[in-house]
Amino acid sequence: MIANNTVFETNHTGDGVSGGGAIRVTGGALEVDHSTFTNNSAAAGSDGGAISSEGSGNVRINDSVFDGNKRVGNQNQYGGAISVKQPGVADSTVEITNSIFTNNFSSASGNLSTGGAIRIFGTPNLKSVLIDNSLFRGNSTKIAVAQSGGAIGFMTTPNSTISNSTFIDNTSTRYGGAVYYENSPDNTIINSTFAGNSSVLGGSGVSAYSSAVAIDSSTFLSNALGVHGTGTQIRVKDSVLPKLANPAVTYSETTLAYAPSLFTVNTSATLEKVSETNFVAPIRTDGAAYKAIEGARTLSQAQNGVDRKTPLSDVGAYETPQTYTVSFESNGGSGVDPIEGVLHGAVVSAPVDPSRDGHTFAGWTLDGASYDFASSPVTADIVLHATWTEVTEPEVVVPQIMPGSLPKGTVGDVYAATITTKGNGVATLSIDGGALPDGLTFDAVSGKIAGKATKTGTFRFTIRADIGGVFATKEFSITIDKKGFVGPCSAPRPVPVFSDAPLTHKFYKEIDWMECMKYATGWRMPAGKPEYRPTWNLERQAMAAFIFRMEAPKNYRAPKVSPFRDMKPSDKFYKEVAWMHEMGYATGWAEPTGKPTFRPHLSLSREAMAAFIYRLEASKNSAVKSYRAPSVSPMTDMKPGMKFYKEISWMWDEGLTTGNRVGGAKEYWPKDDLSRQAMAAFIYRLVTDYRKG
Repeated sequence: MIANNTVFETNHTGDGVSGGGAIRVTGGALEVDHSTFTNNSAAAGSDGGAISSEGSGNVRINDSVFDGNKRVGNQNQYGGAISVKQPGVADSTVEITNSIFTNNFSSASGNLSTGGAIRIFGTPNLKSVLIDNSLFRGNSTKIAVAQSGGAIGFMTTPNSTISNSTFIDNTSTRYGGAVYYENSPDNTIINSTFAGNSSVLGGSGVSAYSSAVAIDSSTFLSNALGVHGTGTQIRVKDSVLPKLANPAVTYSETTLAYAPSLFTVNTSATLEKVSETNFVAPIRTDGAAYKAIEGARTLSQAQNGVDRKTPLSDVGAYETPQTYTVSFESNGGSGVDPIEGVLHGAVVSAPVDPSRDGHTFAGWTLDGASYDFASSPVTADIVLHATWTEVTEPEVVVPQIMPGSLPKGTVGDVYAATITTKGNGVATLSIDGGALPDGLTFDAVSGKIAGKATKTGTFRFTIRADIGGVFATKEFSITIDKKGFVGPCSAPRPVPVFSDAPLTHKFYKEIDWMECMKYATGWRMPAGKPEYRPTWNLERQAMAAFIFRMEAPKNYRAPKVSPFRDMKPSDKFYKEVAWMHEMGYATGWAEPTGKPTFRPHLSLSREAMAAFIYRLEASKNSAVKSYRAPSVSPMTDMKPGMKFYKEISWMWDEGLTTGNRVGGAKEYWPKDDLSRQAMAAFIYRLVTDYRKG
């Protein structure tokens, strides 16, 4: 199993489960790197509050943090954070490097408990153990009859090495406040520091039972009892030990006669080149954290130096609180003082906004991203950069007159259309040339053209829009037909135009009419007639093309700048889509930043088709625009309040859709894709039935 850059928090195994509140491995290897284990736990009959490896292979843990994990219950409890038990693969190894273990504990009521942070039980296949460059602080074994190893407990573990590590304030209610060995040969502790650890019965720093331990270049300070052993071979060399109470005596290099506070009398031990110190580790009350890895390295360097009596406080066993500076680069604005002395993990308040001529302050960024002061803990020196928005004089904008074209009318029928503008302000409108059809009037305030035409013909006129002396003009035309006018294509042709729409086709009349009116052209083929492809889904851009051919003036020119992010002037149907947008028939999808998108190749849904047609008719007819949908839907799959409910209800009321019969009811199926043949039917009904009615 491999865990990399992962957080395990508040996981738990219940009574009788084999262990590993966060991870349990049986039979395989385990690799953990750059991960965090917090407040995980295992209950009675389990091992390893965070990780349990049993009968498995190699275990590798690097650059990880274990805090507040626990192993509790009323049976034998092992390994508050990690338990490695009886590897099942020959010559397996355990390596724990560059890691931090704090406030983990193992507790059992009336039974055994070993290893507040780590328990390793090596028999039969474990080859070696390495614990390097790691910190153990505040770990413990608690409230049991026989508990040992406040930080680490080794049981039948051969060839273990602890190097470059620091053990501070770990506790055991029996032996080994920091480290405990039992039936474990060939163990080494080198370049490591033990300070402020405690145990009740012995070996507050290190305790060993029937084991061999070599301690080299290490420091033992302010431990209640230093090194303890029973039936054990212990060698201490080139190390710093607590100063003895009797100033008249010193440690012997060959005997233990003057070291009752360090070793028990039944320990077989050898002392070589040991030094003394009077330093007593302080109790921190200011919230400062131990700087684990760097502190251990600094101690190791000091221990390898010439002066064996260098005070521990001078070589960095305890660090002052780590603080940082938050600096501000105003990028041309007024200066902002840095915030100094920020504790690790603290947040800072935003300073007073800087100022800059001709600009508006837009916020602070870190590495190009907006910086949130309230939710950004400081863990290093940082520089925040000011961002600015340039303040510019309002640009003179020539009014844009809309729509692109005006609808046709019929003699004697109510006509309605509206002229609108876009620009920096409200435009004053006027007719600057030409004339409206007889019977129609123009309201210069609202821009509405209304009335009943009395003559046929095409009438051209020019609209002028003036905003603060900046004006624009646009020519319009309105065609008035006589009542009952029957245009071309009133009857289907006897010879099909499209090869895939024969006379017998369900929608032959509608498809033939679409081609006759030049609303649809189909696909040219290498030989023979073109194809209409009636069952294909209709794309949104094709719908735009249909409506454009029906309504747009022939001289329409599309803008050079696209209104949609996903449409370029060179795209097929760009002109048609741009006209749809200009007329207000197509709005597209609003995007978080920048222009909307049209999504030309998406299939058109039946509800979107209804929206297009409703907007088209509402732009010409005020009665359509003021339509109110019924409070009770005529179709069972449409309800008031649903998107496009109004548009679909209008289509139903005007007979442009009949819905789909399902049992005894009608449904509209708004989300279904619309086919090209169905679109032909909708447009045919709109022009030949609805508009003539």
